[in-house]
Amino acid sequence: MNFYELSVRTLLSEEQVRQFLAARLGVDLQRIGSEADYWDRLKTSAPLMLGLTVLGADEGYRTLVRWVQDAELSPGALLTLAAEAARAFVTEVAIADVVEPTDFAVGQYLIVSPDGRVRKAFETENSARFELQPLPGGAPLDDVLRSLRQPGA
Repeated sequence: MNFYELSVRTLLSEEQVRQFLAARLGVDLQRIGSEADYWDRLKTSAPLMLGLTVLGADEGYRTLVRWVQDAELSPGALLTLAAEAARAFVTEVAIADVVEPTDFAVGQYLIVSPDGRVRKAFETENSARFELQPLPGGAPLDDVLRSLRQPGA
């Protein structure tokens, strides 16, 4: 089982998210259900390929997309998915830092903008609203993806 999250600056419906993930991950819409349905059907003859939860908020990053699936996404694939979401929904999308992941420091993220720029950021709020403080600078998506393919990265 593999667990993934995207935080989206704008408010999206569950249907928008389902259609996006189905198209980008190559999953039939009929094989996407809730996380609860995913677990319920796991050992059946018709398991779901993806269990999805979409949560909305009034402020900050307004849509939390959380899903579980059998297939593993590489760090580059997850970053590319975030960039595709940023372009498709014309908004910022944040993911956990896949460039410099760490087990002990929580709150480190990457923000991808619709133009493909990737910036590091740190969590500043995570209660009623989820908010990030981006660091100055950033890099084009292709440069970040290239760094992930380097030996030792």
